[in-house]
Amino acid sequence: MNAVITAIRRQLPQLEGEVLVGFSGGADSTALLHSVFSQKKGQVTAVHINHGLRGSDAEADEAFVRRFCAEFEIPLEVAAVDVRAEAEKRGLSIEHAARELRYDIFVKTAMFLNITKVLTAHNSGDNLETMIYNLARGSIGLVGIPLSRPLTEGIIVYRPLLGVSRADIEKYLTENGLSHVEDLSNQDTVYTRNLIRHQIVPLLEKINPKVSEHAFRNAVIREYDSETLSNELTVDAVNQLSQELGALYVKKLLKSHGISPTYAYITAVLNICRNGSPHAVVNLPMGRSVKRVYNILSIENTIKTDNVSRFNSLFKILQINADTIVGKLYIRKRQQGDSITFPKMGTKSLKKLFIDKKIPMEERDRIPILCDEAGIVAIVGIGVTARCVPCDGAKILSITVEAIDGEYIITEACGEGQMNEE
Repeated sequence: MNAVITAIRRQLPQLEGEVLVGFSGGADSTALLHSVFSQKKGQVTAVHINHGLRGSDAEADEAFVRRFCAEFEIPLEVAAVDVRAEAEKRGLSIEHAARELRYDIFVKTAMFLNITKVLTAHNSGDNLETMIYNLARGSIGLVGIPLSRPLTEGIIVYRPLLGVSRADIEKYLTENGLSHVEDLSNQDTVYTRNLIRHQIVPLLEKINPKVSEHAFRNAVIREYDSETLSNELTVDAVNQLSQELGALYVKKLLKSHGISPTYAYITAVLNICRNGSPHAVVNLPMGRSVKRVYNILSIENTIKTDNVSRFNSLFKILQINADTIVGKLYIRKRQQGDSITFPKMGTKSLKKLFIDKKIPMEERDRIPILCDEAGIVAIVGIGVTARCVPCDGAKILSITVEAIDGEYIITEACGEGQMNEE
């Protein structure tokens, strides 16, 4: 299987939902857009940026992009910017200004379309060039391009092809009969990155043809070092990696917690990351386990702790409309068929609510449910049912729920007058 498809398929779990793909029309972005679109069966929008630097060549690139997207019925957004003017205005080089403007447009387009995931087509060669560039500038450590990073709150950029070589990308284009455009400015060594690409990288490849592959592996391990040493990391972080790099990543995680990283343990942890189930556990020696809860992978003690530990982190004071209470109030845990109605949200089963709130399965029975004789009044830590929400002029009942000796009880219930308009 082609390396492009392998990389995309491996990362499909974190690319769930609609994505925005940066599409210049070049070889890399053409392979990325086509592979993601074909594997995701839609849910892809392309964005093309005319930087205003190359005159008729840029117009020709845009025309190609429009034809390509029309052929595959891929939604397309096109933006035009004046990079030279912005570079002068911001006091930046042409390269730097173009990069800033690209990401500005990615963010604005994603926000406009309500998309939270942006994809760019950086490959392993781009990563090597960045490491060399950063080293030459005096950066500490061989810092490469991150596999993903936040662009702004709620929007993340992913680079699915970062571990794929240009040769494999060109092979993918040939195998699928795909044409692309060539940006002639990429040959101009007046630009630093082009100088690195055309004069320095070829020398390194004479020493070792796999230098880009090795640089990518080194950059990934360094990038994740600090995260790996914590008790928790994301499933997405593991799934972005090849089997080999994923194994190295998990090995470092286990070793950093004093656990012998056997082949069986490493494989089991990789499996729970890749199998798609949001809840899974791998039991380890020394009373430890690796637990997956949605996108979080953590190492924990398997010895049970206080059942009310999660409850203690929730808010425990509820304000309800006293006039709506029927009979006595009491606390219970969830029951089969429970549902609750929230204002403006409608009715939802507790099962669906807890899934949406990403509450782990083993903790769902620990969430206190406040009830009266008419049904559920509130879910402690989540909210009050629409029937009992205070309204203007209503008498407010303030209820405090406490966990004592492993049981939930109402320790205080007092009236606080009426709620009036301000």
